[in-house]
Amino acid sequence: MSSTILLQFLAPITTDFCKNLGMDSTTISRSYVPMVMSVSGVLQSVGAFAWGFIAMRLGVLETLPLLYAVEAASMFLAISFTKHSIEAVVSMIWLRFLAFGGEPVAHMLLIPKLFGQNNMGKLLGIQTSVVMAASIAGPLIGGLARDLTGSFITTALLSAIFSIIAAVIAIAINILIKKRSK
Repeated sequence: MSSTILLQFLAPITTDFCKNLGMDSTTISRSYVPMVMSVSGVLQSVGAFAWGFIAMRLGVLETLPLLYAVEAASMFLAISFTKHSIEAVVSMIWLRFLAFGGEPVAHMLLIPKLFGQNNMGKLLGIQTSVVMAASIAGPLIGGLARDLTGSFITTALLSAIFSIIAAVIAIAINILIKKRSK
């Protein structure tokens, strides 16, 4: 859900970060928003390859908490830079999208690792349905957060919090699997 929130509100989140640094609307809409969005899309593709490679080397169970931690840390850093440097904010947003690209790869590798090859179609269908449900709930929750606070930066913060929750769940899964294998 954290990535869906960020993806759906990337343009207004970028706009709010820029406004906090005193930028004018023309510069924001003509320069920063298109640049951030287009590079973010490219970085998602690069991230899919990179995180797939990392998952092959480390193992998907070890990669998933790292992936979510990078997502959370990058958004917390972007928020912390909000009054200092648009370049730092944009770099952290791009790092977040680089990590976001790894989610589909890691999720698809996780299902057979946890459940084996039996019922693979059904399990991947369930996993995809959960992602689609998050695609519905995420924007609603992110939009409510903005409406309650008046800032899309709160939406970015919510995305980081959901990434932390995902990292904790991934770590808990690792601990349970290690306990079962002993």
